[in-house]
Amino acid sequence: MTRKHYILIASIIDSMIASEHLCPATAVYMASRFEAALRNTNPHFDGQKFYAACTKSLPMIEEKY
Repeated sequence: MTRKHYILIASIIDSMIASEHLCPATAVYMASRFEAALRNTNPHFDGQKFYAACTKSLPMIEEKY
């Protein structure tokens, strides 16, 4: 997989958080599972960066709870 694929996946997860289709706990679980699954797909994959991209809308949603 390429960076383009990782960005697409992360943006989909983040948009689901922003639109409140995922609750915070589910979002964290989903981002963690994807990070673990994608870890071995590319030697240049940065799991921390991917997780951060997946959950960048999470602080805004958590303020509502």
